[in-house]
Amino acid sequence: EVEKNKNIQFINEPFEDVLANFNDNSVDTVISVLPHPKYIDQINQDTWIPIYKTILDKIKVCGYFILVTELIDELLQPVSPSNYIVWKRWLIKAFSLIGFEIRRIIDGDTPSYFSSHYLDKFMNDPERINIISLIMTKKYNIGS
Repeated sequence: EVEKNKNIQFINEPFEDVLANFNDNSVDTVISVLPHPKYIDQINQDTWIPIYKTILDKIKVCGYFILVTELIDELLQPVSPSNYIVWKRWLIKAFSLIGFEIRRIIDGDTPSYFSSHYLDKFMNDPERINIISLIMTKKYNIGS
């Protein structure tokens, strides 16, 4: 399902179902808000890395990929600061290895109007959920 508004397309479909419809280097910005775990969890990394490589191909040289994601404990216990730091470093490294340059990291702040099952559940208990937003571009390669 695609809703068009001049230069903006809102797409509420799985990435892999719509990415093929865009030419390489044709998209200004892709925003992924609180993706399903199969698109971000470390145990599913081999499955989702190709999807994000495709996003990298589709965004323009000066385009953006904005990822807003959450960390919760598997047993729904508070997330320790050390576990958050390890997860954050892994996330940054994973996207850097794909070919993204991390331009800005916003953590500790939940963007307004975002919702997920766990975000709603732990709204009054911020120790149980951590939100991070990564603003990314393509890495600039000298000579390319």
